[in-house]
Amino acid sequence: MDRKRINQFAKQREDKMEQRLIDIGFELVEDTGRRTVRKGDRIMLHKDTGLVLVADSKSTQNKQSFTLTKSMMEKIRLEAATVGRNALGAIVFSYKGDTELYIAINLKDLEGVMY
Repeated sequence: MDRKRINQFAKQREDKMEQRLIDIGFELVEDTGRRTVRKGDRIMLHKDTGLVLVADSKSTQNKQSFTLTKSMMEKIRLEAATVGRNALGAIVFSYKGDTELYIAINLKDLEGVMY
């Protein structure tokens, strides 16, 4: 697959992630993948809870598995920390051909933003 098609697919996945988060009550703060700070792909705010989600979408081209590395988790965690104390870093992914979205977060960070 050529780089242009891969990038198009990745942007579609990011947009799908954004829309799904909006559907559950989040608002877009910044499309960081296309604008200024380059932290994750989207910064989203849930007005009711005040939760700030720094979400990085991973595009998988496999129907059954993909590798989620510790360095990916550490990177999004650090990026979220630069956004704010109540920001939670998350990696959002789906499997090729699947309509479901999944999210990976550090549970310690979730506890930190809830209390």
